[in-house]
Amino acid sequence: MIYYCFLYRIVKSIRYFFILSTLPLNHGNKGSREKIRISNYLGSISVLSLLVIIPMWVRSYFSMKKIINLFITGIVICVVAGAGSVSAMGEARIDFTLKNDKEHTSLEHFTKGLLYKNFGYTEKALKELRKSLKLATKENLPLHLHLGVCYLSLANIEKAKKHFIRAVEINPKDSRPKFILAYCYLSDNQKDKAKQILADILEFDPENVPTLSMLAEIYISEGNSDEAAPLYEKIIELGQAHLRDYYNLGIINFQKEDFSNAAEQFKEVIEKNPEDIKSHFALASIYDRLGDEKGVIEELETICSLNPEKKIICYSLASLYQMYGDYDKAIEPLERIVDIDPVDINAYVNLGVLYLRMGNDKKALKQFIQAKKLNAERKEIFFYLGLTYESLGQYEEAIESYNEALPFFKKNEIIYFHLGVLYESTDNFEKSVESFKQAIKINPDHHESLNYLGYMYAERGIFLDEALKMISKAVELEPQVGAYLDSLGWVYYKKKNYNKAREYLEKALHYESKDPVILEHLSDVSWALKDKELSVEYIKKAISIDEKNVKLREKLRLREQNK
Repeated sequence: MIYYCFLYRIVKSIRYFFILSTLPLNHGNKGSREKIRISNYLGSISVLSLLVIIPMWVRSYFSMKKIINLFITGIVICVVAGAGSVSAMGEARIDFTLKNDKEHTSLEHFTKGLLYKNFGYTEKALKELRKSLKLATKENLPLHLHLGVCYLSLANIEKAKKHFIRAVEINPKDSRPKFILAYCYLSDNQKDKAKQILADILEFDPENVPTLSMLAEIYISEGNSDEAAPLYEKIIELGQAHLRDYYNLGIINFQKEDFSNAAEQFKEVIEKNPEDIKSHFALASIYDRLGDEKGVIEELETICSLNPEKKIICYSLASLYQMYGDYDKAIEPLERIVDIDPVDINAYVNLGVLYLRMGNDKKALKQFIQAKKLNAERKEIFFYLGLTYESLGQYEEAIESYNEALPFFKKNEIIYFHLGVLYESTDNFEKSVESFKQAIKINPDHHESLNYLGYMYAERGIFLDEALKMISKAVELEPQVGAYLDSLGWVYYKKKNYNKAREYLEKALHYESKDPVILEHLSDVSWALKDKELSVEYIKKAISIDEKNVKLREKLRLREQNK
């Protein structure tokens, strides 16, 4: 295999000699000239050179110096001995005008330079090409071009520019050195000079696609999409557009909110390359802006199928499903992430949150426990564990998890609120009060804590003035929450202000007509106001909603006996 690769490069090198042969070189003094024509002997002797080189290569283990010298020897034989008519391969005649041995040497250095360049020996190529330039009596464009390219490949922009500028001076109408010179200026961040040269090329060659493309990309980099757009449109009109041209024009139209044309450009890219992920993403963005939920999901599903190992795509798809409320479908890409990377904590946390939202507390708990095993320092994991245990009714475990979260959330009223609720549910009144007060200290407008603590006081008939103050503030902050209005009515009931109590309880019922607690409270207030029929009616409504409530049934029995 190595042999054939090497043979290919040698044969490819011959092509450079053919190219070289087409360049007329005038050397020497004003004396006599020797006219040399190279015909079909060139092919024969080049093959003969290969036969000499290959055994030499085997013996010398890629001794490039020997290979180059032998190949040059073959060329010199061609030049000295070759004479004849036109080759069978074509009608072109290849002429050289050589005047002395010095010029033979210049040609030899030039040829060596091309060969070294072709084999990737840039430093050696540069050395030979510089020798050729020194010996040449007349400058020629190809020599400066090759010197410029060598310097460019060595990142010597200044010397590269020098040779490309000279090549432009030799032939101002040749777009090749101008184009590469523009690239040099662009590499040197001299965009204005690059744009001027590219504009010069387009003056005499308005359909030069590489020039149109480079100029368009400069405008894009400057944020000047208005100048770039017609250039891309011209390239597409010429039928020589690359996928990048369609994509860039699509981005320009997207930024202009011309979503219809932008979509067409991205679809063009996808038609020619269905696996172009960037264009699928761009289309998804367009569909999102147009409110096309189905289109967005289809594009992201395509992206996911094209690159199933890319976690960021799976996360994007999962987030999109969540945004549209399709939690079941959001599970699959997150599970795929876990398969790709079993230690990705974020995937477990996101899965846990999804399961919580879906009401599947047991599966949520499993995900959060796994996340905690992977990293016990992730603060949000403790909080989610607390929520999950609380939802499962495992209050002691919930309290433990919230307390573990506290060092990370010292000024988070939400955790203290949940702790207050849990301590109250486990009959730890003092700690419950302490937690609610801490939540209110952190956030004096935390209406949930204000209402809960005030209602706890009202239920026990203690600190009623303080309770009234806290609950009134909660109602002021959230005047349309039925639970808060119920608490305010209930604290007035405890203060024996029954008319005020009924006023707020009826408002509460307006917002929460199916709440058995509010109905029970209204029953108690009505009974206190001696409206026994209404009291019984309210208690019956409460039982119709909460049929298994033994306390309500016993209260109904007693009131029916005493009405």
